[in-house]
Amino acid sequence: MIGLLGAERSAHSARKRFLPPSGRGDRVIGLLGAQRSAHSARKRFLALAGRGDRVIGLLGAQRSAHSARKRFLPPSGRGGRVSRLVGALLEVLLLGGCVTPPPPAAPPPGFRLLAGRYQLARDLTNPALDWVRANVGSAPSAAEPIEQQIAYTPVAHRFRAGDTGRVHDYVAQAAQQRWLPMLVAAFTEPGQCPGPDQVAVTDLARGLGGEKAIVVLEPRLLTGDCPGVTTYLAAAVRILRATAPNVFVFLDVSGTDDPSRYAAGLTEAGLAQAAGVTLNVGGYTPAAELAAPARRLFDAVSASTGRRDYFLLADSSRNGAAVTGNCNPPGAKLGSPGTFSDEPGALQQAWLTVPGISDGPCGTAPESHPGEFVPALARSLTG
Repeated sequence: MIGLLGAERSAHSARKRFLPPSGRGDRVIGLLGAQRSAHSARKRFLALAGRGDRVIGLLGAQRSAHSARKRFLPPSGRGGRVSRLVGALLEVLLLGGCVTPPPPAAPPPGFRLLAGRYQLARDLTNPALDWVRANVGSAPSAAEPIEQQIAYTPVAHRFRAGDTGRVHDYVAQAAQQRWLPMLVAAFTEPGQCPGPDQVAVTDLARGLGGEKAIVVLEPRLLTGDCPGVTTYLAAAVRILRATAPNVFVFLDVSGTDDPSRYAAGLTEAGLAQAAGVTLNVGGYTPAAELAAPARRLFDAVSASTGRRDYFLLADSSRNGAAVTGNCNPPGAKLGSPGTFSDEPGALQQAWLTVPGISDGPCGTAPESHPGEFVPALARSLTG
């Protein structure tokens, strides 16, 4: 802007010295001189300015044109009409010939990234980390692979019905670190069906408040045999969306080879108000085998709800190798700790189960209990 004003003053001084505006012919000469000076100033200014500064330069050019018209073409009577016509032509020449309009803004991205600017939260209370803290001094060689590959990797925290009082502190701690916490709301015990009340879900929603989080709602419940489960889940989704509006709510269809079969059930369960669907929670199916069923599910729910921005999130904690069986199977390995994409229908991956948690008294941990952290299981996953 300073350069533009300096050029204006230089041009004005030159015109006064060599082109005194006396008579009709001199006015035309003076007008052309003003046009050239404004043109030169704008070229110099706009060559150095960015897109934002071009607006300032454009305004300066308009002021230069206005000043030139006032000085050389005073609008009085018939001559005023001519001067206004010439002035309009001058603006076209000045603004159209010297200013390149900025390119149109690119359209906003059509799909969101799940984590965005946040990184997934580490669960600083997960059982693998608790075990490492208790044993790293006495058994360093046994603790080392668990510490390095499992204990500090971002993973979901499982909340049961009696744990909801700790939700607020958990998500608040993550928010302080700009972490995106992942919570698995497993309020219905295996082999049972949910009751009519929503006390646990309401407490969960209040604890979440306005914080950001990923919430996986009642894994494997929809694919079970409980009656009225879609009504229960739809009410839970409504409560979470109303009380915790910044939460990514996920309905789950783990435990089936063809999740697209549950597209209608997901729609009835309130998927239109949720962020997406989770698969393979607690499972071992590799991502390569999940991709095609996940895509069919995406197409099915998109057709039934009219939305095409759903996230499909797979539990990748123990799916690093193809195995036989789903209860502490031998040969299981750690999967990707987190893979995200903004491609519609792409399979996102994160750890939704703590590696080393037992599926029950079976497979390679025949004397364990469901949900128990077994160090030998954890170490076998890291090998």
